[in-house]
Amino acid sequence: MHELITTFANEPGLLVGTILGIAGMLTSVVIIALISRSARQGTREREQTRREIAAYVAEGTLTSEDAERLLSPSPWWIKTVCVKGKDVRESVREHLHA
Repeated sequence: MHELITTFANEPGLLVGTILGIAGMLTSVVIIALISRSARQGTREREQTRREIAAYVAEGTLTSEDAERLLSPSPWWIKTVCVKGKDVRESVREHLHA
């Protein structure tokens, strides 16, 4: 232990590098934990939505076609391209041919 303290005292750059390395590793662990938590929460919410839509279909307030449409994944660009009141395909065609 005494040798380690002496080494750090004689070479301050080594101490700074060690501290920065440890801080970087801890930061990485925190970021990975936050990303994992966010992914778990998204999965939980998606499953809850599936259960709710299945309940609506079971009680008859929603058709199976509408449920399928709601549950099918949509491309990321639909929200930026589509205009309210228009069919998605029509909006996309207009955007691509503009």
